[in-house]
Amino acid sequence: MTSPAPTSPDAAPDAAAEGAPTPTPPVRPHRRREVAVAAAVAVVPVLVALVHAAGQSWLPTADNALIELRSLDIPTHVPLVGVYSRFGFHHPGPILFFVNTLPLHLIGPKGLLLATGLTNAAALVGTVVVFDRRGGRPLLLAGTAVLLLTERALAGQLLDPWNPWVTTLPFALLVVAVWSVWCRDWVLLPVAAVAGTYVAQAHLGFALLVATLGGASFAFALWSWWRARRGHAGADPDTDPDADAVRAGCSGRVLLVTIGVLAVLWALPVADVLTQHPNNVNLIRQSLQHPEQPPAGPGQATDVLVHGVGASVPWITGAEEVEPFSNRVLGAGAWTLLPLLAAVAAGAVLAVRARARPAARDALRFQAVVGAAAVVGWVSVVRITGNAYPYLVRWMWVIGAFAWLSAAWSAFTGWPRRPRPVTPPLGVAAAVLAVLGVLAGIAAYQAALPATADAVATRSVVDQAMGDLAGRGTLAVRHEGTDLAEIPQGVFAELDRRGLPVFVTADDAFVAGEHHALGDRRADATLVVATSDAVDFHLRAGETPIASYDRLTPDERIEYLALAARAAAGYGQATRGEPITDPMNEADTARVRDLASRATRVSLFVEPAP
Repeated sequence: MTSPAPTSPDAAPDAAAEGAPTPTPPVRPHRRREVAVAAAVAVVPVLVALVHAAGQSWLPTADNALIELRSLDIPTHVPLVGVYSRFGFHHPGPILFFVNTLPLHLIGPKGLLLATGLTNAAALVGTVVVFDRRGGRPLLLAGTAVLLLTERALAGQLLDPWNPWVTTLPFALLVVAVWSVWCRDWVLLPVAAVAGTYVAQAHLGFALLVATLGGASFAFALWSWWRARRGHAGADPDTDPDADAVRAGCSGRVLLVTIGVLAVLWALPVADVLTQHPNNVNLIRQSLQHPEQPPAGPGQATDVLVHGVGASVPWITGAEEVEPFSNRVLGAGAWTLLPLLAAVAAGAVLAVRARARPAARDALRFQAVVGAAAVVGWVSVVRITGNAYPYLVRWMWVIGAFAWLSAAWSAFTGWPRRPRPVTPPLGVAAAVLAVLGVLAGIAAYQAALPATADAVATRSVVDQAMGDLAGRGTLAVRHEGTDLAEIPQGVFAELDRRGLPVFVTADDAFVAGEHHALGDRRADATLVVATSDAVDFHLRAGETPIASYDRLTPDERIEYLALAARAAAGYGQATRGEPITDPMNEADTARVRDLASRATRVSLFVEPAP
């Protein structure tokens, strides 16, 4: 069956006000051009970021390097699960790797940036199209403006392939697709299935949101199909303008397509459950039942919610206050929720009073879906292990943006009108979108992923070491150093991409994937990727590095270590509630930050195989 025609708030409002069925608005010849232009403007920031990134010397490091590594395993060693988590499990599924694999094979490491840009562009275009289906030109223009404001705030993440960032805009598509399903626009059910699968498989933090929003939508569609097949819809066309859609119910074809999509997209995680011991689902369950750290709890969850949806509007400003030591998101005063609550209440009252209009009823459903997402999102944050860091809850900005948009849309569709249709002036709206597109594009250009210090260091030591390593045979790669493994992971992934036979030890197999573990292979040598203090340890032992990178002079490094030790001592005293015995003044703080920004240090050493 065909989905119901999109409702337009400016179609015959006088008839709707009398309770008569609202006629279907005629299809205007320029309608598709308006949607195409709005979609093009929405993706401008992503395209600008891609153009800028094309000229950067970028390499993936840290988690992005591991994402690249697993993406390049396709098609020869297909992963069954997603990106690893520091809590001893993997995220639910490998869909992110499949999205990345073709661009990576075609153009190399920057394929990650291209895949991320295409994913975000597709999410933006899909969201714009849904806005048009749900509200015609008014919602198309308002919704696109909100997306551009959000993109400007998210400028630094538009191309970042890290799984917490790449899921933010697809989550926006999921929310509006779910809204459409609840408006009986059944064709959006498979879209919701794809978007929900993508965000849930890429990051476990979306699991509860997807299960609730997506599961309820599928259940509603199935219930609609079942009642329609048995003649139980009971809608009266004389009182309900949606009677035809209600009585027709969801198409069986749409349900079958949705089930097929879900079966294909979840086949590999299901295969992991059936073939692996222990499987990833059990590891996730064990982590949730016995977390390594206390959960974030209601207090932090409330901070995140108030900050994300309140009057501070981080989805416009891009500003985010964090606690200085823990780096968790800080909330705002409860009063900052009052403007939104007033807008939500006013919009809902107006829409309820105008509920004879299909557009007003759809607007109420939009508010309900966003409200449900906010409540379920709060519960999700409560269960976060440890602190609610910004990267774990950035999707709350989407809920905040849509909360304001849905309130405004309810007020617009419910506002008492004269018989003449209300349509925003196209020229003024186009000018506003153009300005927002330019501002978002500038922000995207300025925030496009540069060649970070880790990426520069990774490329430098790999380039230096390639000639020495080429004839050494099978290499076991090991990291030594007190800092995290951002550069060592990037070094391993880059050596593997360049075709060297490199493997990790059993301890790192969980992170890099069993395919990259040494296992029963015989290593001809060990490549030690030494960072920070481990470099000095090997140098004092008389070893000669085959590659080195250090931006600090010897004197600067001595100074940096002393200042860093003072800062660490002060942090420890502050967390214990003790007075800080050697406080840092502003000059010391500025100096240690400057040195820290240039403190990247790495050397490669080759040792005999164990």
